[in-house]
Amino acid sequence: VTPASTLSGCSGSGMVSYSAISCTSMAGQGITISGQSAISISLASDAPASQQLVMGSTGNALASFLFTETSNAENVKITVLTVSQNVGSSSIVKSGFGNVTLYNAGLPVGTAGSAVASGTSVYNYTFNFGTPVIVPQSGSLGLVLKGDVASYYSSGATNNSTSTFAVNTAQVTALGQTSSATSSVS
Repeated sequence: VTPASTLSGCSGSGMVSYSAISCTSMAGQGITISGQSAISISLASDAPASQQLVMGSTGNALASFLFTETSNAENVKITVLTVSQNVGSSSIVKSGFGNVTLYNAGLPVGTAGSAVASGTSVYNYTFNFGTPVIVPQSGSLGLVLKGDVASYYSSGATNNSTSTFAVNTAQVTALGQTSSATSSVS
């Protein structure tokens, strides 16, 4: 809203001179009113291709996600994020991954707790960020998901199983960085 206020007139007299003073109309400060901030999450163009991982291997790139602020309202801070691992059946297929970590520009930004089974074909990895991840206003942020595959001898992974990873948008806590208002996530 421009201007947010307008000074339209004043009157008075000088304290010492007792002369009359006057003023003209003047525009005040402009204010912009924004709606709810919003982010969209998609698979990044640099996402790793489908691959075969060896049991006991470490630091494997599992997925790459692109977070985009779409409302042009404000920066968005992400404080909690859940990545879901989809498997054939969690009663048959073990999660198989540990040390599941998100990276931004090669630097770790958070490590998830242990996998938690959800339903019959999903394991969830939840990231609680001590320092929120920031998606810039009208910009994007790329995060790479990496993890270690359990060794054959640990019996923590299922041989010849398939997994895909996705951000569970229903389990993301995203807030406007300045307003702390809930952001829309899709």
